[in-house]
Amino acid sequence: MIHLSPKEESTKKGFPANGRSRYAGVVLAIFVLILVFFLFQAYVLAVHGEGDKPLPPLFGNFEQIRMALQNAPAKEDFTFAVIGDTRGANGVFEGLVQDLRVAKPDFVVLLGDCTESTEGKHRFFRGEITDECAMPCPVFYVAGNHDVDEKSFPLSRFEQFYGPTLFSFEYQNCLFIALRTVNDPQSEQASLDFLKSFSAEETGKYRRVFVFMHCPPPVPSFNSGKFTAANAFLPLFRDLHVSYVLASHYHGYAQTQLGDTTYLVTGGGGARLDRSEKGYRSFYHAVLLRVGKEHVSERIILAPGRHDVEDQVEQFAVARALPWFLQHRAAVQGMDAACFVLLASTAVSLHRHRRRPQA
Repeated sequence: MIHLSPKEESTKKGFPANGRSRYAGVVLAIFVLILVFFLFQAYVLAVHGEGDKPLPPLFGNFEQIRMALQNAPAKEDFTFAVIGDTRGANGVFEGLVQDLRVAKPDFVVLLGDCTESTEGKHRFFRGEITDECAMPCPVFYVAGNHDVDEKSFPLSRFEQFYGPTLFSFEYQNCLFIALRTVNDPQSEQASLDFLKSFSAEETGKYRRVFVFMHCPPPVPSFNSGKFTAANAFLPLFRDLHVSYVLASHYHGYAQTQLGDTTYLVTGGGGARLDRSEKGYRSFYHAVLLRVGKEHVSERIILAPGRHDVEDQVEQFAVARALPWFLQHRAAVQGMDAACFVLLASTAVSLHRHRRRPQA
């Protein structure tokens, strides 16, 4: 009689010795994938309410926030900060917020492109602003070209979320004007009309005049906005005695002087840096400006280039997965039922396989 080894006996019967272990591995992998799918759904449901929280009481362009600054007690000097192109509440932006909490500016201005023009992305940004990036001072939000879209997130929706996109306020005998330059001719004309509503006689009474906008106007030394009416802004800035024009749009830092006006672009708030733009230095940063009686000084606050995986996962869950789940509820319920049946059968099969005696 010929005696076969256990391996040969199994092979003769059509069951390779390592077949069962491979089968168990496949079954276990299916089990884990289905479990991860259910856990991700649970995570999406857990974070879906983040974007429904009310904004911090000092965030937005609303009149009551502007009036709070206008009615503040007088002081000899003050500071304010500008941050541009954060593209979401990421690790860079969160680090800058922590540094600004230490610097304690009187107010902060976000110069646009803080997120993408979808309801989900704005919901995520609102949630992060409320929880992890809240500031103890007023924070204003200038609209950028990536923040709004005629179809997916129009200007009307932006203003419902954050307040008007054209506004001004006074603080410590200085005038601050926020414009809307988002590569849209109608918005540009509205910004020009708003700027023309101020007279040189009126602005000349202020200690300083500051203008905030997203796309910078065309000036020497560095690339500027290519919007339709860009050249029309420069004479108005000159006539209105504007001290500083603060913009972003380009993901870096640049500064130049044109007449009596300083043009400063600061777009290093967290978006991918532009390393090939003419005249720009590429690094993550915010700018803190100190306004004294006779001068204005600037301090650059540097930030490391870190983007947290947790923020990216949460942003995907809130901005992409949740809208898809809500839009395809029947499909999701069907997938859940199928996965539950497959999960149960996989568990039973795995249990039987473990109890089966080895050959």
